[in-house]
Amino acid sequence: MIESFPQGKQDARSRTIAALAVKWPLTAKQLHSAISKDGGKPLTYQAVHKVLGELSAGRLLLKSAAGYSLSPGWVEAQKAWWLGASKRYSGGEPPSLADIAPGSSLTHSFKGAISAPYWLISETPSVVTKSDPVVQHWFFGWPGQMVSGDEHQNIKKYLHNGGNYLLCRGDTPADRHVLKYFEQTINAKWKAGADVAKDCDTVAFRDYIVNIYWPAALRKAVKIAFSKPDLAATRQSLYDYAFAGEGAKLEVPVVITRNKEIAKQIIDETLAVFRKGRK
Repeated sequence: MIESFPQGKQDARSRTIAALAVKWPLTAKQLHSAISKDGGKPLTYQAVHKVLGELSAGRLLLKSAAGYSLSPGWVEAQKAWWLGASKRYSGGEPPSLADIAPGSSLTHSFKGAISAPYWLISETPSVVTKSDPVVQHWFFGWPGQMVSGDEHQNIKKYLHNGGNYLLCRGDTPADRHVLKYFEQTINAKWKAGADVAKDCDTVAFRDYIVNIYWPAALRKAVKIAFSKPDLAATRQSLYDYAFAGEGAKLEVPVVITRNKEIAKQIIDETLAVFRKGRK
């Protein structure tokens, strides 16, 4: 069964799962501490302990002497479901970066707000080397805290490239919360409130340029979510839109180009921003 993220009691379940997707094993005390720092409403230790019992009874968790962790079988079931959904929604297999010839360009339409970022997270580490910086220009902070355990591990592979540099047009507390996640996870350098991503998000590395053209409806929904009074409300709004709402139906065009000169220009201009100071 796929874990949902509705309000109230279930939110404690999703916050527990989200914490264990990032770090494991954790004791009940460590989990309570991690959840208390995720920006949501305060939960008592007793509430966390009760949720752990429910998740363990549902075979979502395993308990060892070191603490709790997600059940590998449950994680694999989640992965299979989301990968299948992504393929069904996208209307076909997305391209492989390694198969795109130098000097060429192609367009692929992803269906759903999460499909393009998930694809890029899984594809990029396979084509970059330890000397290749990865620069990214975002209209809004990509909520890396909301990915599954597998995607989190893929994100951590970015530690093995030549550095990660994030410029984000948004400058809300939610944008900064997201950017700090990438700082902590992959040692990313970042700057919020940058004059980038006016028309599309851009990711550049080696001779690759990936442009993601977010629909106006998605940009509007993210602006509304990121203006919520607290991070838990922002996360809930994003889940409701991207997974269960209109965001799951949107077509997101992505243009992938291999051009060494253009990629180098984007990378050099981005690195120059950080030579002037991180933020």
